Amino acid sequence: MDSCPAEVLLYQGCCLYYLQMYKQAAEKVDAFSAREEELMKKKQERALLPGNVMERKRELQRERSKSEQYGGGVKGSGGKDSGLGSKMLSDDEVSATIAKELKEEHANNRAPEMALKNRLLFHLAHKMDDQEKLMMRHQDLTDTQGTAVSAESLLLLPSHSFTYLTFFT
Repeated sequence: MDSCPAEVLLYQGCCLYYLQMYKQAAEKVDAFSAREEELMKKKQERALLPGNVMERKRELQRERSKSEQYGGGVKGSGGKDSGLGSKMLSDDEVSATIAKELKEEHANNRAPEMALKNRLLFHLAHKMDDQEKLMMRHQDLTDTQGTAVSAESLLLLPSHSFTYLTFFT
């Protein structure tokens, strides 16, 4: 099962939740998270190879020189040339930029899976009666229609407690 895409683990977790196999569902979600971290680390390692860093450094320098040429200086300098744009970027600055771009790209591309993961963990915390995780997962939920349905569904469950009623209403 190592060769399957990471999202398959998440969908398996959903199926296990549906079958009321909560512990196994939580294990699949944990495996999904571990796989996502592993994939992100590999992607970062490839992007931070010396040749890739040098290429990105050249691209960033070109972008800076264009912004100086057409923008009248460095962004945020109020139109005055502060000399920062002509400064050569260090490898550490380029590496930090690459890492930031990769994290943003990953977050944007994986948003649906992360929302599903948060909703699933929210419901698992409820089923396992873990109040601390439930409150933590509730804070992680985003404002979407699916999330609203997830939160409201707890009110319809016969095992809800007074805490949930006062928390969600």
